[in-house]
Amino acid sequence: MFMCALSFLIFRILRNEDWKYYSVTIYVRSGITLFLFWLFYISNDPMFLVINSIVLIGLIPSIVIYFGNKE
Repeated sequence: MFMCALSFLIFRILRNEDWKYYSVTIYVRSGITLFLFWLFYISNDPMFLVINSIVLIGLIPSIVIYFGNKE
């Protein structure tokens, strides 16, 4: 549910071209990534690594594009 709300927020940012809140989504997804690594560490369930890799597939290009446009 949280990921659906986050993706809706990203969709609204892209649709309205309102980039001032885009950095917030990067911080939130970074927190989700750290939380999923912690869950993997606690449970040793590889499902958390799979979910984490899905989040990272979208997070890494977002970070590169966001900080690349700052210059």
